[in-house]
Amino acid sequence: MIDEARRSTDTWVGKLSLFWNWIDARDIDKHAMSWAVFGITCYMLYWTMEFIWAHPEKPGLEIGAIIAALMVPWTPVQAAVIRWYFAARTNGRTP
Repeated sequence: MIDEARRSTDTWVGKLSLFWNWIDARDIDKHAMSWAVFGITCYMLYWTMEFIWAHPEKPGLEIGAIIAALMVPWTPVQAAVIRWYFAARTNGRTP
């Protein structure tokens, strides 16, 4: 087949573009990212509870500092993903 007669979807790049358009039209990327962040948050909370139960000898301030060291950096990630998700759902409009 000559290059002029070939459709842009006949190449692997064209097929990848069609696949990405299918994902983007259904917001699958946004849903997957939101669920991934939710899953990581659940895992972090589970780890926190396991740590607390495994170390009853530690004082409360030390436990609180360890939990804060884990959760404080994660909170802006959660906020950014939630903001991105809802901005995408409202087509960028802010209330």
